[in-house]
Amino acid sequence: MPELKIHQNGIVKVLFFEGAPLLAPLLREHGYAISTPCGSAGVCGRCGVRAAGSLEPAAVNGRVLACKTRLAGSAGARRQDQPGIAATAGILDRLQRRRGRTQHQRHIESGCRTQPMVGA
Repeated sequence: MPELKIHQNGIVKVLFFEGAPLLAPLLREHGYAISTPCGSAGVCGRCGVRAAGSLEPAAVNGRVLACKTRLAGSAGARRQDQPGIAATAGILDRLQRRRGRTQHQRHIESGCRTQPMVGA
């Protein structure tokens, strides 16, 4: 059975799959956030990941668009957490305190989803 090895922040997770699934839905199915604000049209580049292996279309300079790439066999993908989100949350928290909002009203934008801030 083919496998997708995901390398993220020093941790490797192996996902097994059947057929030739698109990379973005497979990653989402296993809890990885993949932003596709263009509706998976493949024009914005927000779903880009570093990847290698049996991919269709093949990676260009080690990168693919997860919304348009099918897994034709075993492959590997590398993702990094977005370190800027924590900094953005801190800045947003300060700005919203100035406006007098409560903790439950503070949110940050992460890709195309709005998520409540944790620990603010």
